[in-house]
Amino acid sequence: MFKRLRQWLRKQFTEHPGAYIFAVFTFTAGFCGGIYYYHTIGSEQVPQFRNCLDGYILYIAKGNADRWGIFWNSLWNNLQTLGLLMICGLHPALTTFSPMFLFGRGFILGFTVTVLVQVMGWQGVPVLLLGILPQYIILIPLLLFGWVLCYSRVKERFTGPRVKKRFRINGADGVYFRNFFFAALVAVGVAGCLALILPVIMSGVYGFLQTYI
Repeated sequence: MFKRLRQWLRKQFTEHPGAYIFAVFTFTAGFCGGIYYYHTIGSEQVPQFRNCLDGYILYIAKGNADRWGIFWNSLWNNLQTLGLLMICGLHPALTTFSPMFLFGRGFILGFTVTVLVQVMGWQGVPVLLLGILPQYIILIPLLLFGWVLCYSRVKERFTGPRVKKRFRINGADGVYFRNFFFAALVAVGVAGCLALILPVIMSGVYGFLQTYI
């Protein structure tokens, strides 16, 4: 199973290397943009960020986490991004907007990481390593994969025959929608793990963070 998955992933990259490079560049630009925004504008609101972090950490660590709320919020954000990428792949005019979703998710991650490091210092490292980055290890490849699916469909249709029917949905799009459905299932798993594991992690490191709180 894992061998097939590796072969499939290798095939995806070798078929569209330029698209993956562009997707990585766009996400990275968004990440850097989030850092830049904090240092130019967001840093003025450090007290508000600190209060929000204090409240959030205490809320989670004391066992008051709304697990279903965390699950639905994470699931909605991820499915919304994947759904918009899928729609953008239906027509080239829409595809031009698709990099904004990669840039936006990168921006959010960059801003979040910077807030944790700047506001909490080294004590924010456990939260970053255990609560933020694990989900993005899966989500980042998933977002890149979704964008390449979007790009590749438009590229294939643009070079095909029958100009008037190029971008109409047909039987050949079954694989396209099936791949996005697979990505959505992975997003469900990520949201579920986040809702189940994050409160446990935060409770475990609560003692370590007490000196900060």
